[in-house]
Amino acid sequence: AVLLNFTHSIWANVLGVLVLGQKPVRGFWPLLVLAAIGLYLVIDPSLQTFKTGEMLGLLSGVLGGGAILSIKELRKTDDATTIQASLAVTGLVCALPFVLPGWLRSATGLSACLSAAFSDLSHVFADPFASPSLGAWLAVLAMGICGYAGQHFFTAGYRNTSVQLGTLLSLTTPLYATLMGRVLLEEVLSVKLLLGGAFILVACMMVGLMEMRASRQEKKQRP
Repeated sequence: AVLLNFTHSIWANVLGVLVLGQKPVRGFWPLLVLAAIGLYLVIDPSLQTFKTGEMLGLLSGVLGGGAILSIKELRKTDDATTIQASLAVTGLVCALPFVLPGWLRSATGLSACLSAAFSDLSHVFADPFASPSLGAWLAVLAMGICGYAGQHFFTAGYRNTSVQLGTLLSLTTPLYATLMGRVLLEEVLSVKLLLGGAFILVACMMVGLMEMRASRQEKKQRP
């Protein structure tokens, strides 16, 4: 699922060429393939028969590519906070039709869930150091803060970077997650992970250098 979702890097660039007429730097597509191979090695998925779930994962990649192009275009006129607010509100509206029927069918289940949440919070506030729920609530809080900050930086960064470099940089997300898993959760690093991470980072570095070179040449040609 993660691998298929991260095909947004491919779709963003394909749509950029077809819809916006963008021209990536020379040699970009081979480097994108190199980064995709690196992503595959980092995630190391077990690909089986292609079913509905896989199709939805691929669709998420296509739609994610379109979202990246939209963010890139919107950053020309709007600030990152406005775009992120639009993302949050629209996401909530789109999610409600899938959530509300289940809530209405099992009102008692929802009530029990809310009751348990309030009970946990009361224990945390009553004696935070003795509460077994404190760690879980802190983890949820950290997830919200990191998720917001990550999306904000992602949105803000597209004002000053190209779609090509931005999408390649986003492929480093699974690499960072795995490395943090090693530091925080003592997960084992594999040779595939290190090799795949090297592929991704090399591709990012090469695209960055080529874009800097192209930008310098363009400035020299200006009268």
